[in-house]
Amino acid sequence: MLGRSCFSKERVLPPIVASVAIIKENHVLLTKRDDFHVWCLPSGGVDSGESVAEAALREAYEETGLKIELTRVVGIYSRIGAIPDIHAVHFSAIPIAGQLRTQEGETIEVRYFPIDELPSQIIPGHKRRILDTFQGTDQCRLVSIRFRSQPEGPIARDEFRRLRDESSLSRSDFFMSYLTERLIGEEEFDFST
Repeated sequence: MLGRSCFSKERVLPPIVASVAIIKENHVLLTKRDDFHVWCLPSGGVDSGESVAEAALREAYEETGLKIELTRVVGIYSRIGAIPDIHAVHFSAIPIAGQLRTQEGETIEVRYFPIDELPSQIIPGHKRRILDTFQGTDQCRLVSIRFRSQPEGPIARDEFRRLRDESSLSRSDFFMSYLTERLIGEEEFDFST
């Protein structure tokens, strides 16, 4: 039986996110975020009443204009500290219909990249997901990427954007430096033990 504290107002559970590596001819599809101008995989939160797989299909279509077919679960990737924690279920997929387009207010560019020419301004952790996708193993990965938090805890989204706007850096440089400076490291659960 679940304790009452699981549902109390004081406890906020980290969001579950679906992310997708859409593969076409050994290229991966990335989107450039509107808010920070960094590249990332199509991804987003799982809505109430929606499965993780349904969220992956929806987010891919909303952010890229493509209908996709999920081909496998690559892994579960946890981002912990610095900014609010998330747990992303990451899929590989292939495009089956649609036309590439951006999503107003979310993405400003959508483009396929060869695996060996990924952009430098990519969200920390997404490059790892892409490389794991291309490894070709059927083993599901369980990876945690840890960041150093402020003493008061992870920064709220509005505060993060305020700091971005007050900085003298470009949106992408601010985002990358904020997280890179706080990166502690990553660890992978070892299934062999």
